[in-house]
Parts: sequence; structure tokens; C-alpha cells
Amino acid sequence: MKFTPYSLFAITSTLLLGLGTIFASRTFDIILHDSFYVIGYLPISISFSLISGLMALIYFILQKTGKRINQKIGFWHWSLFNFGWVLLAISFNLEQLIKNYNVVEYAIMGLLLGGLTTFLISFLTFAFGVFKAFRNKDM
Repeated sequence: MKFTPYSLFAITSTLLLGLGTIFASRTFDIILHDSFYVIGYLPISISFSLISGLMALIYFILQKTGKRINQKIGFWHWSLFNFGWVLLAISFNLEQLIKNYNVVEYAIMGLLLGGLTTFLISFLTFAFGVFKAFRNKDM
């Protein structure tokens, strides 16, 4: 099977949805200023799975219409997307892994910022690929 960006995003979407249902009973706690939030794994997993599925659909439609995104750009987009959600998943679970709360607070903020920055770079890479595909006249 030849892996294309849309097939990789489709596989990622299925995997994320499966992991969300397996860990549906687990929650993570977010302390933000004076507020305390408890969020389940399933809603987070469903939202990441939905984003990944939409990316797969967009890549599939672009390929079928003849506006192909460069494979390298697609693989970079997929890699950065997955690296971003892994960083966010680690930051959500870091409090249970490390018991030194002074270290945890700064590490969580660093990982959250790193994950969100990676997502931003991922979507900028995707936008660059789409722009390049539509600008290319010989396709």
C-alpha cells in the first residue's frame, strides 16, 4: 500500500478515535488561574480525530480534482500534526507522571506552548501546500 497524506490522516483519525474510546473513563485536570477544569479523554480525542478526518477529506478532494499537494509537504504536515497532538497529550498527563509541582507547572506550559506552536506550523505548511498546488498551472 502506498501511503499518501490523505491515507495517513485517515489512519490517524481512526487511531485517535480508538484510543479515545479505550481511555474514555479517564480524565485530566487543568488548573488555569483560579479555575479547575476536568475534561474527559473522549471529547479531546473526538476533536483531534475530527480535525484529522477533515484533513484526510481535504487531501482526498484535492487529489481527485487534480490539484495535488506535494508529497513532501503533505508528509511534513502529517508529521507536525501528530507531533503536536503527542506534545499536548504528554502535557495533559504530565501531572500524574511527575510529583514535583514546581517543575510540572513550567513543563506543562512549555509542552502546551510547544504543541500549539507545532499545530500552527503544521497548518501553515498545509496552507503553503494548497497555495502551491493552486498556483501550479501544469497540473
